Amino acid sequence: MWNIKKLLLCHLIIVLLIGSWYLPLTRYVWDAIDVFIFRAFNDTLPGNPNWQCFWAVANHRYADWFEDLVILIFFIFSVKQVAPALRRRQIASFVFCILFSAAVIFLFNRVLLRDFVVIFRPSPAKFLEGAFRLSKAFPWLAHLKDAAPRCFPGDHATTALFFAFLYSFFSSKRLSFYAGIYTVFLILPRLIAGAHWFSDIVMGSGCIVLFFAGWALFTPFHKKIIDLIAFRGNRETRFADKN
Repeated sequence: MWNIKKLLLCHLIIVLLIGSWYLPLTRYVWDAIDVFIFRAFNDTLPGNPNWQCFWAVANHRYADWFEDLVILIFFIFSVKQVAPALRRRQIASFVFCILFSAAVIFLFNRVLLRDFVVIFRPSPAKFLEGAFRLSKAFPWLAHLKDAAPRCFPGDHATTALFFAFLYSFFSSKRLSFYAGIYTVFLILPRLIAGAHWFSDIVMGSGCIVLFFAGWALFTPFHKKIIDLIAFRGNRETRFADKN
């Protein structure tokens, strides 16, 4: 069913974020916050080899596999927490979450924004002088992301925020709280290394997630897709049982 109040709230937040981004006075505030947060995080790296090594590994491409595994574990806990009769539908809900977020990130972030609406914005590690570059501290560690010529919005942050938003809709408050903490951890590596500005995450990825997740969750869309997935899975199970 429709939840007009929450859907309008999502759009109101989007308008406020985008409006504050383009108004000169509030854009100055955004820029100041971006620089402050980057310096606060990035300045913790020099002179601390163990800290550098941890965030270098966390920013590696292969670390995404481990992070995805943890997300899968969150899904498993949520499925086990519901009554056995509801587990099939809970699994269908999370299949929907995965497919929906993957479709948005691919079609919107990677196709539309990169091929048709190109936004050139260098990451803080490329833009600001004196930034500590993990890729230079660990030149032997390939596929380490700490800079990009086009960092807006962040795919990694979009994935993390989609996980938090969608997961909290279908899971208990306790699991949603832990998922929120884990989402913050997922976002930190790119911020600390300087691959993304804080506004890339809040204004960029945040608006994308609010728009698409809002229309998915606060309209009948998610229910129809989940019903379809659950029905298909149930039909295949019955067919296997008969054989």
